[in-house]
Order: sequence, then structure tokens, then C-alpha cells
Amino acid sequence: MSKIYSVNQGLQPKGPVFDSWFKIFTLEVGLGTGTAIFLLGLGEQLVGRWMARRRFRTPDAVDGNAFGNTVGGPARFGMPGLPP
Repeated sequence: MSKIYSVNQGLQPKGPVFDSWFKIFTLEVGLGTGTAIFLLGLGEQLVGRWMARRRFRTPDAVDGNAFGNTVGGPARFGMPGLPP
């Protein structure tokens, strides 16, 4: 980044390598690459969550009752002052 800044400010001359890199890697290429990487990561996260739900499915999780309490109220974890 310091090389880019110094060339843009006119503190250093442009070299042949610098010019060739910036002909290939433009702003649009960087934005497209960043968007593609973001979408791949999002897709991997969604697939991973879907696979985890499929693999670790239990009858309680299917019913939406993750704590296994059948009374219908909030799950009590032995908190003092509350009925079991």
C-alpha cells in the first residue's frame, strides 16, 4: 500500500512491474473477486448449517422443543427459588 501511495503522490517513479500489475488488477477485478469470495463463504456457511441440522436432528429439535421440556414452559435448570 505504501508503494501505491508513493507512486500516486509522485514520490516514486512507476516501474514496468507496477504498470503491468495495474493493467491486470483493476478496481473492477478487485470488486468482482471480493464479491465472489464473499458469496462462496456465504454459500459454505449456509450449506454447513444445513448439513449440521440434517446430521444432528433429534425428535426434540424437529418439534422445536430443543430443551426437551414437555410442560410447555421455559426450561428450568435447577435455579434456586424456581420449581423444578
